[in-house]
Amino acid sequence: SQRALSGAASESPAAGEGKGMRRRYDVPLGMLKADGTSKRFYKAAGVQRVEEDDFRTGSRRSVWSLTLDGRDVRTPANKLLTLPSEHMAMAIALEFDAQDSTILP
Repeated sequence: SQRALSGAASESPAAGEGKGMRRRYDVPLGMLKADGTSKRFYKAAGVQRVEEDDFRTGSRRSVWSLTLDGRDVRTPANKLLTLPSEHMAMAIALEFDAQDSTILP
């Protein structure tokens, strides 16, 4: 389930769907400029629990990912941005939510 900073929950796409493949509605972080001239393009940041393969054990594990307006966020390497705990994911979501009209990295 997805959690916005307001605490509301909604259903997310199937876990592992499109793993390693960028979907058209994902948000690539590589598009943000480090000089602070990127405009804020989202209204709300949130987190959602996702299942992924643990490369060390080969089993499935639960991790948390960042969402912007319900869309998955991807790193510049096109990997889903995941974190091991909900608290860490919420801290990053709060940082995104605190941005004004321009994004300051």
